[in-house]
Amino acid sequence: MSAPSSLPQQKATLWTQSDAHVYAVIDASQVPGLPEALLKADILGWDCLHRGALPPDEAAKAPYLVELKPNSPFTDWLLLDASATMENWGVLVVSALGLRPLREHLRDLNEAQTPQGQRFTLRWYDRRILRVLLPSLSAPQLLQFFGPITAIAQPTPKAWTWWRESVGQLMTDTRTLAG
Repeated sequence: MSAPSSLPQQKATLWTQSDAHVYAVIDASQVPGLPEALLKADILGWDCLHRGALPPDEAAKAPYLVELKPNSPFTDWLLLDASATMENWGVLVVSALGLRPLREHLRDLNEAQTPQGQRFTLRWYDRRILRVLLPSLSAPQLLQFFGPITAIAQPTPKAWTWWRESVGQLMTDTRTLAG
């Protein structure tokens, strides 16, 4: 566990790499009205992580990839208000890839297969699942999961947990928020 830091310090850490993009993967089933809110949000772009056109009831429950701006009311709302009131809204992802190529990688993560060959939808962006999933992956699975992802962060009102992959090893850093 790292030394306590402030929310502005954690937020600044997201944008420390000049070639990196910062994204939120937001679960619309946990954030009421998200598709409509994205149409008005001060963001760089967004897209659904489910393939194809969705009926409105499915779109209201789908995961969305949103490219964040460092100084945006939407980013502040997500990191402050949503993190405090909507515990399982999703995760933050840092990557050098642009929106569309990263979207394709993340869409591939949405589908998993059992050892018996049965396919199922994996809600990997749900922090309750991610906390269990990442430590259970083998080195090749970690490499495949992270692929172009530099880091994944889960902000909460009390701490941020950061995950990175390094040479097939999962690196975890939990940073308590001061104050």
